[in-house]
Amino acid sequence: MKNKNGPFIDLYEMALANASDLHDEASILLNRERFPRAYFLALTGLEELSKALLAADVSTGLVSEKEYRSYYKKHNEKIPRIEWASRETFPNLFKGKRRTIKDPRPTIKKREDSLYVRRIEDGLSTPAKSISEEDARILCRTLGTAIKRIELASEHYGQYIGTKGLILLRKKFYGIDPDL
Repeated sequence: MKNKNGPFIDLYEMALANASDLHDEASILLNRERFPRAYFLALTGLEELSKALLAADVSTGLVSEKEYRSYYKKHNEKIPRIEWASRETFPNLFKGKRRTIKDPRPTIKKREDSLYVRRIEDGLSTPAKSISEEDARILCRTLGTAIKRIELASEHYGQYIGTKGLILLRKKFYGIDPDL
């Protein structure tokens, strides 16, 4: 009997590997002070992780294949689904404490700003003006943390990949359910 979820497990593994490659490439650009492009690649890596987790959730039965197909091509839905990575990377920012850095959560606008020059009311917006070193460093760090959490969840709960693995990991290490 053929496993109908096999392609989703393959997609999960390949998208996770691609996200890791995107992190490596974003880090190279970050070190070369190419902050807008580093930001874009890190954000693309987070989107790949979002897709990977959703594919894993199909394979574990948490979501339907239909839900996956309606979701995976939409940037505006992939980004919020991966916001847990910002909370994992900068937990104090989400507990009512004083912020010492910008809000680390990526947005569609910042994604566009990292790539395109456009006219705005008072002149031009360019990637270099729109994306700071801090923006790029925060997002690269967030992507790296997310990859590590997913790898850790897979090591501890290999049969529970995707959201189920992350839930079990959060319960084990923090004693709480994640807000995924």
